Amino acid sequence: MLSGLLRRWLDRKGLTSDAPALLDALNGRLADADYAVGPSYFMRESVHARPDGLDRVWRHDILPLLVEHHYADDIDVEQQYGLEVLRQSLPDGP
Repeated sequence: MLSGLLRRWLDRKGLTSDAPALLDALNGRLADADYAVGPSYFMRESVHARPDGLDRVWRHDILPLLVEHHYADDIDVEQQYGLEVLRQSLPDGP
């Protein structure tokens, strides 16, 4: 099961990150669960080793995927799914 997989992976690696909460927030905003973003984008130690690692993955992998998904929709992907937007939506916020 994918639920909690990223959290378990981070725990095994001894890493801390807000990536699991952000991924949950992102997938919660998607209207169709079939288009949920999987945890593998974040399951690379290099993502968590660099201060800008999560930002880079979001900008170069996640957002382009969502732009393609919403190609025919009138949705501002950055405004809907941007990393800072999602961070602000988390219960403890930035």
